[in-house]
Amino acid sequence: MSIRYSFMDNTAYGAEDINYALSRLTTQGVSLFNYSDGDNPLIALNDAVAAIAEPGVEYFNTNACLVTYDSENSQFLIQPGTAFMADGSFITIEDNPYDITDTVNELRKSEEGTLTVYFLRNVSKNCIEIRVTASAPEEENTVSLAQILSDGSVLDLRSFARSKIAPASGNIVTKLSQKAFSVKNSQKGASGLRAEFPGIFEGASYCFYGGIVTKIQRVATTDGSELELTRALYASEDSRIYIAFNMINGKLQLWVYTEAVGTTVYSSNIYVF
Repeated sequence: MSIRYSFMDNTAYGAEDINYALSRLTTQGVSLFNYSDGDNPLIALNDAVAAIAEPGVEYFNTNACLVTYDSENSQFLIQPGTAFMADGSFITIEDNPYDITDTVNELRKSEEGTLTVYFLRNVSKNCIEIRVTASAPEEENTVSLAQILSDGSVLDLRSFARSKIAPASGNIVTKLSQKAFSVKNSQKGASGLRAEFPGIFEGASYCFYGGIVTKIQRVATTDGSELELTRALYASEDSRIYIAFNMINGKLQLWVYTEAVGTTVYSSNIYVF
């Protein structure tokens, strides 16, 4: 188990380090940097990486920095992978999973609720730290990984680092089919779980459905009350249908809230990307 973090202040880096960083963001091809004659695109390595990628874990490794629970050995682990910070620095867990069990167990002596796992770019210490806390991170320049709930289950909170420039490839899109459904008297004014789709790419962030694009949420919920709902554009003035997508336990959920009775939502495709 080893950790590597790069592009810290006042530290020398070579071509191998630069290639390592960019290989996590791009495939082979010409330079993606925009610079004038006489300029060096790698004058500021942090700026170079930050210019082409948003913070998050590496895009082409779906298990990058995934927090898991090994029930056989009672261990909480962060899987190998790379995470990019907002300032262009990054941290890599190499070879083997990183064990955070001792930190979790120590916190559990005083905290019974939800714990949050995240990376923190600590500028004063010139490093990137792995944090497990009893509250959501308040510091800037963090990358969230997961929540560990009171029952020991893990809720994935990772976002995937996306290119800030147009890539020379198509978007990753998954097409799903949602069957038609009707709203009955007993369902009026209540958030209902209408569908679950397993096997969706964990890095998915948005869904196009109901004439709108909505962001996929990652909330531990049983009744949908914690979700932010958005009104579907295809709905008539009288139907007043609101939807939300949530990713939990490896499944994409479709939640629907209605303010009217006798409404029919017709079959439609869901595009996940």
